Amino acid sequence: MIKSVDLKELHPMEIGMAMSPGNMHQAVMMDLPVSMGGYEYTKTPDDPCVIQMISCPYGEIGAPRREQYRQARYKMLGLQFKDYEEEIRAHLGGMLPKELFNFDKDVESITVNRWGHGYTVAGPGDSAIIGRQPFGRISIANCDSGSSSDAKTAIDMALRAVNELG
Repeated sequence: MIKSVDLKELHPMEIGMAMSPGNMHQAVMMDLPVSMGGYEYTKTPDDPCVIQMISCPYGEIGAPRREQYRQARYKMLGLQFKDYEEEIRAHLGGMLPKELFNFDKDVESITVNRWGHGYTVAGPGDSAIIGRQPFGRISIANCDSGSSSDAKTAIDMALRAVNELG
């Protein structure tokens, strides 16, 4: 969470989202305006804000899709927290004006969520179909079991898994 950047000074830059091809995190954006639990989203330039940085690793270009997905998943899971922190520090430090942003002063915390979804393969030898086969009284439900990384697919797969259990 960025806690003390003077958002009033950054506001004229009108940055809500930045695309960064070639960086580990290809997209940097203000978090969505959602409040829940004790968390309230940023409502004024005086409030601390949460930013999202999205990384979509990829494998060797030209390799078969299944191999690219495997390489990308292992690349992501092979990174340590310090690798993410170093990249985030360099990325934000290079993107935001130095007179307005100081990483050590302005960043309160970093949370890394590594979700290996989106790397399933549809078609012959479909890893989603293979991976969602029931095992005794265990039935798999997630977006990858439907070869897609969206909430609708996850809900559809949850219904399917419940129905498989009878």
